[in-house]
Amino acid sequence: MSFGSIAAMALLTIAILTLIVAVIHAGVLSIYKTEELLYEQMKIMDERLKTEIAIESIVFDPLDPSIVYVNVTNAGSSSINIASFNKADVVVTYISTTNVKIIKRLKYDPSKTGLDIWYINRVLVDDREGDIVNPIDLDSHHGLWDPGETLELTLKLSVAADPTQGMSVVMALPNGVSTMLSV
Repeated sequence: MSFGSIAAMALLTIAILTLIVAVIHAGVLSIYKTEELLYEQMKIMDERLKTEIAIESIVFDPLDPSIVYVNVTNAGSSSINIASFNKADVVVTYISTTNVKIIKRLKYDPSKTGLDIWYINRVLVDDREGDIVNPIDLDSHHGLWDPGETLELTLKLSVAADPTQGMSVVMALPNGVSTMLSV
């Protein structure tokens, strides 16, 4: 074998080894990324298993049929950060005072301005107003909704509801946990 053949064989061997190392490295990175994604999915599923909410009541304001009060209780075993409420959904279905069926997604608006919005009116613990553990500050829109606490939500509708026709309210949190009540 000539020197040129040996050099070519050495370069070919180095190229093949480099290719093998690159393929192994890509495989290891792929396995690592898959493991990371699976771990994130497990965290999300664990959060969902610990989260449960329940709409306890829907009450129409007797003086203004465009205002509705909804009590929702954290019936799960984990606290829920109210900062995530801007990603939560509240959907209402009702018959208007002009006998038109309305289905509307309401926007979370802690500033309480506008229509077709919802906001937290107050926090109840054992039917008493106010909470002590991880208190929710309604002015700064921060805090944790702890297990056993009930939020009184105010829904402000652009089209007044006919209270004699009832209403359905669905609330869904960003993690996919939801609740519904029809009255």
